[in-house]
Amino acid sequence: MGLFARRRRVVGLDIGSGYLKLVEVDHGGDPPEVSRIAVCPLDRGAIVEGEIMDPVRVAAAIRELVQAAGVEPREVVTALGGHDVFMKKLEMDRVNGPDLGRVVRREAERHVPFDIGGVEIGFHILARDDEGFSGQDGGARVLLVAAKRECVDNRIALLADAGLRPSLMDVEAFALSNAFAHNYPRASEGVITALVDMGHEVTKVNILEGGAPILTRDIPTGSRQLEDALRRGNGVSPDQDEYGFRGRTASVRRENTVDRATTNVAAGIERATALLATQRPGLGLGRVFLSGWGACIPGVADSLARRMNVETRVVNPFERVPIRSGAGGAEVLSDGAAPMLFLPLGLALRSP
Repeated sequence: MGLFARRRRVVGLDIGSGYLKLVEVDHGGDPPEVSRIAVCPLDRGAIVEGEIMDPVRVAAAIRELVQAAGVEPREVVTALGGHDVFMKKLEMDRVNGPDLGRVVRREAERHVPFDIGGVEIGFHILARDDEGFSGQDGGARVLLVAAKRECVDNRIALLADAGLRPSLMDVEAFALSNAFAHNYPRASEGVITALVDMGHEVTKVNILEGGAPILTRDIPTGSRQLEDALRRGNGVSPDQDEYGFRGRTASVRRENTVDRATTNVAAGIERATALLATQRPGLGLGRVFLSGWGACIPGVADSLARRMNVETRVVNPFERVPIRSGAGGAEVLSDGAAPMLFLPLGLALRSP
């Protein structure tokens, strides 16, 4: 699917299990600037592990978020991910340019675990030998992407109920890597990088080579589980802090709680990189960049770094993308919650 219209301003909408996040980017200058930011929490249970359980409530929350942001978009860029999307890296030989789409479709029929008649298929070229596209010996490495058409239709219907429509339906892994490429253009040169987005209920692990995702994994643990454990340990009620209790007070108990929560995340990253090593011997993980609400919890990045013995950094979505005065979101930014805006920023950075 592509853009229905070309716009100077692009609105990225991240529909997460814990929060709705909106970022508007004005592409009229160089560099592009963030013109609006808005975040609102969702009622627990409205979305569970990426599945929308109460579309009426979610659509109403999206309408309220758009109104609070002070933007009037008819079109937004949003994304699918998790179990709704299948991704696989393919090695392809002797492919002519005009035939690439047909060949990818044929390969999809072999690999996609969904009914092939009910999916939307796309692909992203990771690397190629130009001779392979001119009919000579050679080939390409292609990332196959398939999404269930039912999930795409459901997301379009949800946005329609909120008075919106998607100008582009992206993939979460691509949106995250897009935000990464804009803010850290050289960070993955010469090394394998793990871009880890610790969301409310699910942590997305994207293994990047040259800035492009080559392997993705979802880990069924997120910031909610950690926040609940920290609340219990500190006697804080779930509704005490709009953006979640982050356990700022250092203690051995708190450090142990964070370590236990990050063990599953670290194990998931290690399994993903181990699989990659079997496919590409000699490649090893060089850096970890942490985004999402989990990145805002003190101690998480340090715990991952200790557990994996790899340089681990918390992303700054606005490292190279300036925020315009009056963009809003002051409470989110002042509370240190900027890393949760990495995904919607990547969506809004799609060129109009």
